[in-house]
Amino acid sequence: VLDEFPTLKDYIERIRNLPVLQAYLKSSSNVRCPFADPFANFGGNGKITE
Repeated sequence: VLDEFPTLKDYIERIRNLPVLQAYLKSSSNVRCPFADPFANFGGNGKITE
């Protein structure tokens, strides 16, 4: 997909290769989980909470 966008591809590669990012990705602080829980739904439930 990124082959059509070489500048973006190069940028992503540079970011991925940053030493500080590599260290974080290998650390226990990096938690690989979904951004939303299984009960989340698009648009919310219509209720406003305070």
